[in-house]
Amino acid sequence: METREYTVYKFDELDEQGKEKVLTRYSDINVDHDWWDCLYDDAENIGLKITSFDSNDLQGDLVLDPMDVIRKVFTDHGRACGTYKECMESLLARHIAKKEGWFQYDEWADALNLRMRECYRITLRNEYEHLTSIEQVAETLRSNEYDFTTEGKID
Repeated sequence: METREYTVYKFDELDEQGKEKVLTRYSDINVDHDWWDCLYDDAENIGLKITSFDSNDLQGDLVLDPMDVIRKVFTDHGRACGTYKECMESLLARHIAKKEGWFQYDEWADALNLRMRECYRITLRNEYEHLTSIEQVAETLRSNEYDFTTEGKID
């Protein structure tokens, strides 16, 4: 057995160089798990099944009738939500197309699918950027009251 003695520091006790080491080393601390689960669940709840995501692309399909998707969004999402605005625009486009006699259901459903996918892609990207921001990483390290070595490692 070996006994070692060394000093550990809370995040705010580190000097600027130490904080920088810690923030670099643990920049993914908030995304090293399935951080996207609740957003995938929300999408599925309104009728969009997400199959894959990266910051530039989101794959998925509507698993409910487009009108059911719109109803769920109107019921479950607030008016300030991007999905709500997209559904309103989609309904308006549907109404105009029907009135002018060129409405194609499949094309309209595909357009709504693309709109919902883009809304969730942006939401997921924004959440990832938030979780990996310097401020949020530092907050996680503070709130968990980790102790750090001078090398910037969690002790």
